[in-house]
Amino acid sequence: MKTMFTYNMSGMGQRERMAIRRKLFGYTDKSNRGRYNYKREGLLSKVEHEMPARCCIVVGERDSRKLEAFFRENSVRYQKFTLMQYRKA
Repeated sequence: MKTMFTYNMSGMGQRERMAIRRKLFGYTDKSNRGRYNYKREGLLSKVEHEMPARCCIVVGERDSRKLEAFFRENSVRYQKFTLMQYRKA
């Protein structure tokens, strides 16, 4: 089974939203006027996930706890849905 999360960051300031996005997705850090690039990993860099739409993330059942804890820690409003997968016989 997989778990789908939809999240909403409206009502937060731009600085807060950007900090949360960086923690979630990671970012590229540039130093010395762009001479050096460093890839900073986020939570989803380590987790197998899909993004079927904007503000919607589908993860495996094991990783759903990590993502739910992340949303709670960062005060992000979210909804959690369990997705059933059916196989054709």
